Amino acid sequence: SKYALALAGKRAKRAGLAGKLLYATASVYALPLADNTCDCVMSVFAPIAADEAFRVLKPGGILLTAAAGRDHLTELKAVLYDTVIPTRRDYPENLALLHGESLRYTADIAESDIYPLFTMTPYFYRTKKERAARLHALHTLHVTLDFELRVYKSVYIKRKSKCSV
Repeated sequence: SKYALALAGKRAKRAGLAGKLLYATASVYALPLADNTCDCVMSVFAPIAADEAFRVLKPGGILLTAAAGRDHLTELKAVLYDTVIPTRRDYPENLALLHGESLRYTADIAESDIYPLFTMTPYFYRTKKERAARLHALHTLHVTLDFELRVYKSVYIKRKSKCSV
């Protein structure tokens, strides 16, 4: 976000790094970077545009991802929706997975933090107001925090053919 970039710029200036760093907001599907110029691309709770990451990564470059796991915030979704659908993730096909691990734990969210948590999720933009109002009736919310951390490497991988003979 532009707010995160402003904060990062201020911190870089205080650290004497302002002239060495470039900050930009852009779509993950159209990065303002030349082909094969990045050693590392990081995607944190954002869509993974694998083709675009592959385009900007140098050969052997690394893609780091942090994303919601299958059961992330299941209990929050149960308050908002009649049917809870586990989180589904698409994985890059054109990058080699070097390492993956899950980080999973539970937490009790205090009444004053429940709605702010909700506003940080994609559910905030897709949930009807009357359903979101259910959150205001809660004094605490016990939730599962489920994250997938993955490290990919930019290497040529022959894709499987989608047609059969």
